Amino acid sequence: MRTEVTESQPFKNLKELFDNVGNLKPWPEIGELRDSTDYVYSGLEISAGRTRLEKLDREVHPKTLLCHDMKGGYLEDRFICGSESYDSYLFYHWSVIDTFVYFSHHFITVPPFGWINAAHNHGVKVLGTVITEREGIWDVILESQEEVRRFADALILVAKFYKFDGWLLNIENTIKSEQVNNLIYFVKYLTENIHEAIRNSEIIWYDSVTNEGKLNWQNELNSKNIDFFLNCDAIYLNYNWMKSKLKNSLALAKNHSRDIYDIYVGLDIWGRGCPGGGGFNSSYALQKIRHEGLSVALFGPGWTHEFFGSKTF
Repeated sequence: MRTEVTESQPFKNLKELFDNVGNLKPWPEIGELRDSTDYVYSGLEISAGRTRLEKLDREVHPKTLLCHDMKGGYLEDRFICGSESYDSYLFYHWSVIDTFVYFSHHFITVPPFGWINAAHNHGVKVLGTVITEREGIWDVILESQEEVRRFADALILVAKFYKFDGWLLNIENTIKSEQVNNLIYFVKYLTENIHEAIRNSEIIWYDSVTNEGKLNWQNELNSKNIDFFLNCDAIYLNYNWMKSKLKNSLALAKNHSRDIYDIYVGLDIWGRGCPGGGGFNSSYALQKIRHEGLSVALFGPGWTHEFFGSKTF
């Protein structure tokens, strides 16, 4: 008798992942990723009197990533068959984003069923999150290249089974210096092999740990994090940048023949040191990012719902 799965859940530790990866419980049908529209309104301002859409070549435009962080995640959205809640956060503007990241502080964040289907129906990629915020877990994973491959293969299997499109890698703890080479190997192996397993998949590195194993946010692409960037699809820069750091990032990417649109500049809607202070002034930082022609990663746009309360909506 098959047990019906009613909730989307994360993996909270390494043992839980390895114990279950060979016996994952199926969800109802998950929609495949549709092609995005090529016809859009172009520019910062949209005139109400203008009706013609322009054909967009997505290869020569910066991208927009939305990182969904809502009160720790897995709220009513975890229920596969929906809930009776009427005041949950909803996202409507799928046409203006390219990638949706479901974020939580659990070790392996698997995007819930509803978010995957909604995003795919609008031609938007969905990524899960791998996050660590304390020492210990990576000591085991990075013990050998064999262990690295075991972990990476499990992540690929989970993403393929639940039909989402890759991972954001967010390591917010120090790494032993002698294990950094295995960490770079992990990023490279995961990226290369998920591309083979899942069409249009994406691995994004968050700007946190350096190539010395130190937890030290750079807020730019530089010599301390470029080894990770060169071995995956994109980097997500931390939020405390300035114009000079954006220019440094752009120049270094060009020097290594990498697409500048693979640099997602972090924009924290909650502020926290982000230029402009976030909130309703978030457009200030966005304009600075777009002026340099770079992609953007919007963190926590559900700020409006969380800050003002659900009754406002």
